[in-house]
Amino acid sequence: ATNGTLILENDDRNVHTSTNATYQNLQVFVVDRVLRIPGNFSSVVAGQTELSALAGAVTAALPDLVPTLTRAKGLTLFAPVNSAIQAVSEQLGQVNASTLTSILLNHLINGTAVYSTQITEGSNLNLTSAGGEPTTFVFNSSGVFVTSGSSTAKIVKANVLTSNGVIHLIDRVLLNTDSNPGQASSAAASYSSVQASQTSSQTGAVTAGPGTGAAGSLILGGGAAAVQLGAALGAVVVGALLGAHLL
Repeated sequence: ATNGTLILENDDRNVHTSTNATYQNLQVFVVDRVLRIPGNFSSVVAGQTELSALAGAVTAALPDLVPTLTRAKGLTLFAPVNSAIQAVSEQLGQVNASTLTSILLNHLINGTAVYSTQITEGSNLNLTSAGGEPTTFVFNSSGVFVTSGSSTAKIVKANVLTSNGVIHLIDRVLLNTDSNPGQASSAAASYSSVQASQTSSQTGAVTAGPGTGAAGSLILGGGAAAVQLGAALGAVVVGALLGAHLL
């Protein structure tokens, strides 16, 4: 709020309120622009130029993956920007598909959308990634940082909204190669249970679990079809992190 005026951020635009009124238990705000409804996951990612190295490769190599995430409810993605991917491309080119899949899943919180207003100093927010690893936050004078394993990245752009969650852009790849499928499944079920108590249209989480290959699988809950991530996802991640197949 500035000088009593509430400023909303909507689709990378500032929207100002001029007056507000109260009716029974509602507060009504008059805004100077029409609010845009966030697009779906795939369209929002495609619209972020700083995510082109990741989005282009995933779309080209495994077109069913992004639509699967688009159908899910409650996702938080900490997405490395292009420069972050380029900085570790040589290092990541030396690891196998299973390790790359673990790294990818540790950038995703499955079953809940976590906005910047929840990531505050003193909130003691501790999350579990889709890889089953703890995701924590550090605060200092230079900004807000997300940590997975021994890797820490700064959130350089928060609250890129999608119709089913939120994306936060980060300046480094979280190189956490550990995974705990059991913990990931338990956390996703817990997050989804909370979400389901808030809305009757909850679809279910995308859950990580053991698959037919070393890399495991990514499954859309709620009885929907599963997308297996074995060697194919490994190829997607390799391509993405090496900047291949860019749009």
